[in-house]
Amino acid sequence: MVRLLRLTVAGIAVSAAFGIDWPSASVEDQVVSAFQEHADHEVGDDDDDDDGDDDDDDDNDSSGDSIPPSVEITGPSTDSVHFTYEGSIDLSGTSSDNDAVIGIHWLSDSGEQGSAAGTTSWLAAGLPLYPGPNLFTITAQDAAGNTGSDTIIVVYLGNVSTGGAADAASRLRRFGPQ
Repeated sequence: MVRLLRLTVAGIAVSAAFGIDWPSASVEDQVVSAFQEHADHEVGDDDDDDDGDDDDDDDNDSSGDSIPPSVEITGPSTDSVHFTYEGSIDLSGTSSDNDAVIGIHWLSDSGEQGSAAGTTSWLAAGLPLYPGPNLFTITAQDAAGNTGSDTIIVVYLGNVSTGGAADAASRLRRFGPQ
């Protein structure tokens, strides 16, 4: 069955069509309902520089560069939500800056983090997934310390035949503000 999911992530309206063969309509309804229940919360904080002014530039930067780099996740999809049955994922993308991007870092909502290979074209390979939604934040940093971020939610459906969808639905219910 193909479903159209409309949700808001970090203030951005998203529509995604996806087709999945669910073991039963009730499991499908549980996953979709739980995801929609928590999709309207803020998934990111735009103030990455801790100066309290809700922007990503470091107002105390003495280099004169206050322009944050841009970063975009392009793989496995440019969509803000991606569904998979695989237990890990490779994220890739691009970044740019008025000067130079010096590093790309990733952080998951499970607390795991690391560095991507590359800067203007980057790859973060083999990132682990847990049943349900996994929020990944990719952050580019320039030489002046300015940062820019992009996020993706990867929904790991697990092995549906062994209860992976039920695990996913449970995690979906926990995803979001507590």
